[in-house]
Amino acid sequence: MSTDEAQVAYPKPASVEPTVKVTPNRKTSIWDWLELVGKRAGLPSLLVGLIAIGLSTCSLSYIIANYNLTVAANRPYLVSYGMKADFDKRSADTQIGFNNVGKVTARRAVLTLFSLSELDAKPVKLVAVPIVGAGTNIFPGFGSTARFDPHLTDKAPFMLACAKYFDDAGTTYEQAFLFQRGEVSPTTNQLPYSELAQPDQDRCKAAAK
Repeated sequence: MSTDEAQVAYPKPASVEPTVKVTPNRKTSIWDWLELVGKRAGLPSLLVGLIAIGLSTCSLSYIIANYNLTVAANRPYLVSYGMKADFDKRSADTQIGFNNVGKVTARRAVLTLFSLSELDAKPVKLVAVPIVGAGTNIFPGFGSTARFDPHLTDKAPFMLACAKYFDDAGTTYEQAFLFQRGEVSPTTNQLPYSELAQPDQDRCKAAAK
């Protein structure tokens, strides 16, 4: 068989261009992978992380609160249980009651009373009186009372009460209390005061200057 006949019987294969494999951009691939992982696992992980942070914050707040309670328990600490003015002629006085919720006796406690024309007004000193429990001592778990003339508070819408006392070692403690005037009862002739949020002790320090 001649060469020309062989070429006719077995034709040359058609020319085929080489296949080129197209590789996607590396950055695009990484971004697509991260996006896929984020959708599948990123959001739950974020939620778990936020929950963990929240629990950690709560735990820290709990620790701080316990620390504050422990500090308060290892010292005398007074809690007010109300202020009331009585205008009855037989028992005319104004009383502020306190209870020592600490574990240490409060000694030689004195209460200084200031009137306020407004909540943020400058305090005007009215009187300083002893807080009487078992004499000059307020034992842990026991109450005490500060008494003064009810007419001192006749026109004051707010009262700032500043307590100062000592422990057995002579350490000085100070606390501030804030009261708002109510309405005189026509049947009992008593004037109740509602206790407001405990003010910053700096108000007492500024008032004493």
